[in-house]
Amino acid sequence: MSSLKTKTIHVFQFMGRHLRRFMLLLYLPVYSIIFSMLERRENVNFHIISLPIDYKIPFIEIFIIPYVIWFGFVTAGIVITVFSAKSRDFMLMYMDLVIGMTIFVIISAVFPNKLDLRPLVMPRDNIFTHMVRGLYSIDTPTNVMPSIHVYNTIGICFGLGRTDWFKRHKKINAASFIIGFLIIISTVFIKQHGLLDVGLAILMQAVAVPLLLDDRRNHLAMKFVKWYDPKYA
Repeated sequence: MSSLKTKTIHVFQFMGRHLRRFMLLLYLPVYSIIFSMLERRENVNFHIISLPIDYKIPFIEIFIIPYVIWFGFVTAGIVITVFSAKSRDFMLMYMDLVIGMTIFVIISAVFPNKLDLRPLVMPRDNIFTHMVRGLYSIDTPTNVMPSIHVYNTIGICFGLGRTDWFKRHKKINAASFIIGFLIIISTVFIKQHGLLDVGLAILMQAVAVPLLLDDRRNHLAMKFVKWYDPKYA
């Protein structure tokens, strides 16, 4: 039996043993559908949430690189933890993400919001401005509060940081936080987010991280993990 085939079988066997945690991933397509519906609403009165200071932040197109890295960063964080031997590694971090994304869609539904920070004309012509222009064409500046880019980045950083593997590999753990920092500041430098929605995301995580990802304080969250998946908690 080939090595690839053996590994594939092991993956499916693992998924079968840990079906409960993989079922939780069904939230992601549900979230995507709800967000898509919110974005397609018509005759919506959007509230502009740009702050005066946002207009003074320079547009720096090279930050499109860490911005798009976010998609792989979040995916990697979920994959790494969902295949962890301990359910808590995945579930505590995933609960953090789900809570933030749920609050985000609720805010978007009851308080439609929008930014008006994007440059009408790109100040330079290079590969990075072309990438930003491509991003603008597929991602509207509406329903941006709190910044999920920022919120999920923080959740992934602290979620990975509390796992045994990342605790043993401190340099890799530090690198993940550096990447996270670059992702966060990229959101304002390419004018995808403003300081209000970024600040709200950080404030929410200031509450969520101690309650979910700090082993000294997450007793209530751990009770849920042990109830939901007692065999592997």
